[in-house]
Amino acid sequence: MEVYLNGELVAESRVKELLEPGFLFGWGLFETLRFYDSRPVLLNEHLKRLEAGAVQLKLDCDCQAIAKICRQVISRNRLKEGYLRISLFKKRTAAGLMVYAAPLAYYPKEAYASGVKLVLYPFQRFSKDPFIKVKAISYLKSRLCWLFAQEKGAEEALFYSEQGFIQEGSRSNVFFVKGGKVFTPSARCGLLEGVTRKAVIDVCRGCGLDLIEGEYTARRLSGADEVFITSSLMEIMPVCEYEGKKFDVQSYRVTPRIYRGYRKYLQKN
Repeated sequence: MEVYLNGELVAESRVKELLEPGFLFGWGLFETLRFYDSRPVLLNEHLKRLEAGAVQLKLDCDCQAIAKICRQVISRNRLKEGYLRISLFKKRTAAGLMVYAAPLAYYPKEAYASGVKLVLYPFQRFSKDPFIKVKAISYLKSRLCWLFAQEKGAEEALFYSEQGFIQEGSRSNVFFVKGGKVFTPSARCGLLEGVTRKAVIDVCRGCGLDLIEGEYTARRLSGADEVFITSSLMEIMPVCEYEGKKFDVQSYRVTPRIYRGYRKYLQKN
């Protein structure tokens, strides 16, 4: 049998992975994480989330084997610093696995000094959707949200729920500081509980900062003293503007403290 692909007819055997349910239906999971000195950052935490998602999507997942493969891929590519992407997807007879490593060039150093722009995505997301908590490769909503941010000249856009509460970004979690206290949307708002989000929560509590998880409106975010977003690749990124409200990143005091604590946290873990 032959299949048409990008201008030519090719043997079906050449594109067999594209004909699996993982590609055809977005049936799968992924994780992205950084590595320093060829060592994956918080790999066990990422694999625990992958394993939990695999149970929900009925996929076989051997975390011990995947961890070994991750280290092999880094070694074979002779990379000291970069990022990994792990993709676990449905095949007709088993689960497929792809792991690749590459240098990280997404976030320039200047962005951490000047901050990034944040906007609100104008479409609500249902907070009770159980698949929000699964990092699925069917990532269309998040990619369209990210595209919206790009079109607005921003780095990131935030989802909000049918109840009007901030949830998360297209590829990040959000935190804000008010009166020296740190706030972040709770899981009940409907969000993916990021690995870096959890680490930042641990860091805040470990260094004596009040960290409050709750339900917050877009207006509440506008009244913050400091705002930052987190993900495994960007880590901790200060926000310089949200929906037209500008923030003086150079005057931030709590966010840099959290960042320093996060670096120490990574060294210990």
